[in-house]
Amino acid sequence: MGIYIGIRIYANVISYVPEEVDVMSKTNVGILGGFLSFFLVLFVNQTNGRFLEMYGFSKACSGRIQDVAGLARVQLPKESADKLVKHFNAAQIAGYVGLNAIG
Repeated sequence: MGIYIGIRIYANVISYVPEEVDVMSKTNVGILGGFLSFFLVLFVNQTNGRFLEMYGFSKACSGRIQDVAGLARVQLPKESADKLVKHFNAAQIAGYVGLNAIG
């Protein structure tokens, strides 16, 4: 923040304006910036929507694993229930890391 403030003060104090900067002041940079801002907002909105959708799927999967774990503890022998819950947790973790062939 200090660097930005220093540059702004320096820019307002100096009387010499480079020719390249003077040429840019006559162009429509604002219009280009507006279009870029619009597309940036659109991109971030779509990315956030996809993230929230996938997060919802992940939380739903986690909830179903909790349901199965509860039922397994009540209905199955302890060793079988532990093994089943471990397999479900491993399947969910494999979904996060996206296991696939290398090469």
